[in-house]
Amino acid sequence: MEEIKYWPLEKKIKYFSFGGGGAGLFLSVIIYIFAPAVGAGLFLASLVGLLLPYGLYTYFQDKKFEEMEKKWPSFLRNLSEALKSGMSLPQAFQNAAQTDYGKLNEVIEVSAKQLSWDIPFPEVMDRLEKRMSRSRLIGNSISIIMQSYESGGDIARTMDSVSMNLTSIKEAEKEKDATLMQQVYIMYAIYYLFVGIVIALYRILEPLLDMGGGGEFLGESTNFCLEIGLLGPLCSLCPVIGGTDPTSQMCYYQALFFIMLIVQGLFTALVAGEIGTGKVTGGVKHALVMVPSGVIIYVVLMAVMGV
Repeated sequence: MEEIKYWPLEKKIKYFSFGGGGAGLFLSVIIYIFAPAVGAGLFLASLVGLLLPYGLYTYFQDKKFEEMEKKWPSFLRNLSEALKSGMSLPQAFQNAAQTDYGKLNEVIEVSAKQLSWDIPFPEVMDRLEKRMSRSRLIGNSISIIMQSYESGGDIARTMDSVSMNLTSIKEAEKEKDATLMQQVYIMYAIYYLFVGIVIALYRILEPLLDMGGGGEFLGESTNFCLEIGLLGPLCSLCPVIGGTDPTSQMCYYQALFFIMLIVQGLFTALVAGEIGTGKVTGGVKHALVMVPSGVIIYVVLMAVMGV
């Protein structure tokens, strides 16, 4: 049976995501010189293509291996019990593989078949460790088992010990995650506070820039949308988000704050992912919540306030 391989697919996604997104960014800069609106649109699309595909793939792969880690101690216990009952290693693997371990079954079945083909146990475990290379926990446990096997130790007893230790580690991680989740909620609160501050800042700027009769305070101010041609694509966002006229003085600030919300949402989500899972890619799910919700709140409140 052919081995299941993860890295070739990951490399394809990585090259497609980074290569295609990078090429799109380069082209968008060139196109922007001749067609600013098209160039800006291509730039945003390329930025999404650069980050989203590989980010989603990594996130789902991490979730998959996280599920495998939860089932791994149970597999080791069952494998140990089978060995204690007098089964050979191939028989023990075949017996343990009959239990439902979710995503873990696909790699266990491969190892069981390799053992049934008389492939040496060390080589089978080495291949298994490579297939599970994304999981440091499983990789370390396989190394411990192999050290016991090569030194002539009791593999069944070693598997029992490793299984108990892994269970303790997962329980400790669960408690840690519960504690860190409070910090993740704080990141959400910070982001939505930022959304409120941006909206309040816009409302304060409006009268100061002679949109509400306060022109004497600051004197005549610059209309960036009309006087700086390169800002045309930015100002063209105003009608899209239900804002002011793209030639109005406040359109620049409305579009600028809109972009700020997206950027802040993305990076706050990445920080939340790092805090919650220890990996930046864990922020993908938070970004899919923060950015759309922040944009909706901004657009709706601006419409309600009649901006």
